[in-house]
Amino acid sequence: MGKEVKAQLSVFIIIALSIIVLGILFYIRNQRFKNQTSDFDRPGFENLKKSIVDCVKKSSKDSLIKIGLQGGYYKKPEKYLNISDFFVPYYYYEDNLLLPELTKIESELSYSMDENFLNCLKEIKIQNFEISYAKPKTKSFIEKEKIKFVIDLPISVKKDKKTTLLQLNTLPVTIDSSLYEIYELAKFISESLKKDDRYTCLSCIYEIAKERNLYVDIINFDSSSSVYIISENHTTSEFYYYQFLSKRKKLDDFIVNFPPLPPK
Repeated sequence: MGKEVKAQLSVFIIIALSIIVLGILFYIRNQRFKNQTSDFDRPGFENLKKSIVDCVKKSSKDSLIKIGLQGGYYKKPEKYLNISDFFVPYYYYEDNLLLPELTKIESELSYSMDENFLNCLKEIKIQNFEISYAKPKTKSFIEKEKIKFVIDLPISVKKDKKTTLLQLNTLPVTIDSSLYEIYELAKFISESLKKDDRYTCLSCIYEIAKERNLYVDIINFDSSSSVYIISENHTTSEFYYYQFLSKRKKLDDFIVNFPPLPPK
């Protein structure tokens, strides 16, 4: 019995010591960061907050434009064609379907967003503020009629010997966009070419575009290659363009199904 009592007392003593040690560590941590706060809306930070939010919005729009011109890519894919300062990817190339998954486009959009946002942050200059940060990590979510950006980037702001930690992941940005609907149409076109690249159902393409309030232009720049340009202007003040290429494997018996003429 005496040994059991001693064992129980030892357990209680260990638990008590653990609580005391944890309390000391908690106190030390609070003392170390007593001048630090995570309040983004702290008085006096309005101009800084506005500049950062403006950077997020500008970077997201610039990234979306580039992703559209480069067919969903930020980095060059396997098959592409260089055009001036950007490239256009092949979604179909001689019986090979190269259409990227939507999740791949989300990743490419995030890469572009990270670079644009970092460059924009470097331009922020506000008197009496010392800003430091690492490389941003953005997550992009392409949804119907919108895109959501969540940026994982703690920004440390020092002013008057006090440090404020701004957590950007608490400020997600959502912008209107038809990228999801555009991708659906691009997928239909690419998969149709995979089934039979001698036949193009233009009436089918135009009908799907009309349902989604989109426009489609198809330009044949040689005997087997075409560029598809999908555009819209109902979510932006200017036209938004998304483009990709196709290269057919067969040139004989190429069939084009034109949409029916309107009644006179």
